[in-house]
Amino acid sequence: MRFGEGFQLQIITVVFFVIGATVGAKTSDFWQQMPILSKDGMFLPDFVGWLPAIALQMIAFYGLFRLIQWWGVRNE
Repeated sequence: MRFGEGFQLQIITVVFFVIGATVGAKTSDFWQQMPILSKDGMFLPDFVGWLPAIALQMIAFYGLFRLIQWWGVRNE
């Protein structure tokens, strides 16, 4: 990271990352008690089956691809 060459946004990012990490470490007991962390997680094929899970992921990836394409054309 080149702090001395006018990259102020990087300094702001590092400062707020350190602040967030410090606050997160101080309040880790609170975050560990959240219900989302006490679950084993979600496995999509258990809910919809393998083929629909793969299809849903491909649709989501294609949607992201199209969104990124649209964003790139819009910003040219």
